Amino acid sequence: MGRIFFRIPGLGTQTYACSAAAAYGRAVWTAGHCVYTQGRGWSTNLFFVPAYRAGAYPYGSFSVKSMSSLTGWVSQNNLAYDIGMVAVNDRSGLKLSQWVGSLGFMYNTSATQMFHAFGYPGN
Repeated sequence: MGRIFFRIPGLGTQTYACSAAAAYGRAVWTAGHCVYTQGRGWSTNLFFVPAYRAGAYPYGSFSVKSMSSLTGWVSQNNLAYDIGMVAVNDRSGLKLSQWVGSLGFMYNTSATQMFHAFGYPGN
């Protein structure tokens, strides 16, 4: 888990932040509104900080090389599709998941599951 920092086009140099999670390899999950803002476009100057806490970067930061979001978010601003993913650059020849680990992945299981929600809520 960590935070992704970014700028929104046309809103000056203010830096915004969202919760994010290392998926696998170079992949990081976040919210769609963190990578794309309606009426402004794709976010810029993105970087991911694993295990961010009160200004500390215990594992450094990883610059973002690409990002995407679901069409339902980008085209229709539908909150049901407010999901984003970024790919980060390697550091010292290692992928993000080799530095900090990653979340697991399940498939072909019951839709009824116990889960934990992680994040850095703004409120």
